Amino acid sequence: MTEQAPLILCVEDNDDLRTDIAEELVDNGYRVLECAGGRDALEQLDVVTPDLILCDVLMPGANGYDVLRQVRETRPDLAGVPFVLLTALAEPAEVIDGKRRGADDYLVKPIDFDLLLATIEARLREVRRIHVQRNRDLERMRENLESVVSLAGETAFRQAATAFDHLAHGVILVDADYRVLHANNATKAIALDARHTLIETRANDGSQHLTAPLVRELGSLRDADGADQGCPCCFRLEHPQAARELLVVAFPCAGASEATATPPDAAPPRPAKAFVPAGEGNLIVFVIDPGARPSAPPEALEKLFDFTPTEARIALSLAEGRRSDEIATTHGVSSTTVAFHIRNMFQKTGTHRQADLIALILGGPLTLALG
Repeated sequence: MTEQAPLILCVEDNDDLRTDIAEELVDNGYRVLECAGGRDALEQLDVVTPDLILCDVLMPGANGYDVLRQVRETRPDLAGVPFVLLTALAEPAEVIDGKRRGADDYLVKPIDFDLLLATIEARLREVRRIHVQRNRDLERMRENLESVVSLAGETAFRQAATAFDHLAHGVILVDADYRVLHANNATKAIALDARHTLIETRANDGSQHLTAPLVRELGSLRDADGADQGCPCCFRLEHPQAARELLVVAFPCAGASEATATPPDAAPPRPAKAFVPAGEGNLIVFVIDPGARPSAPPEALEKLFDFTPTEARIALSLAEGRRSDEIATTHGVSSTTVAFHIRNMFQKTGTHRQADLIALILGGPLTLALG
């Protein structure tokens, strides 16, 4: 399957300039969705997810800062989408203000198209690095769970599987018939919050299975993408009555299957269910709610990234969508102090922008559930 070119949302009320920018981007291999104003852009963001947002500041109605605030405060699923402001205001104070509001870059008019293309390329390259790291985390998580399922007996497996109850993302282990072998606590919480039914109990035997929409998507993608040969199934789970769509990533694994248990010598042989390293077609299913804001406890951030207690609290405040000035007021420090701690966190996490730092706290598959 050919990978689609990155989609750039271009928001500019000047028709001629917007057309020039769009043509330049298309000529350089990008797809472009044009919007003539902020309200139009916010409506488009309800139905599409761009790879980067390019937005003018001074526009009638909803201006660029309004769009930026809406995206950063109400759309955590877009935390990893770079936001680049375009403006004729070249004063350093304007640039600093825009970045403090959550912008990733700030380009001054008249537009230097070479600088524009270089900025877009650099921001998308950063996003790709984040995605690669997330995929590695998912793969490590899959391998660890597969090892538990393959090597452990039933009791040991049940004990080990409880570790996944501390994760904020849903984790479901199913066999080849989509029977649920284990589902962590987050699976139920995600289903309740987003109003998706993920697991159903069958009346005839009381066994739990994935619901038909999940089975249908997993089955079709397994056939199309060859998931049984090790490829992940990735899709969005939609439902007309659901509050929002969920993101699903499923991996094949050697897993649990039924076998004949060996009883003590004194007892007659009898069939029983046991977990053994055999199960062709078994799947590990990760369910992620983009509308949720899971995050690690402060103590976990301190240990993971060598944050100080203050840095951990500020990091969580950023993840909750608070601005730097709000964080300063809440913690009784100056905005300069908050900026100092954010710079330290960039250095400790290897990130270079606030959106990447937030994405690291919110989005990783090893994110812990609070409480």
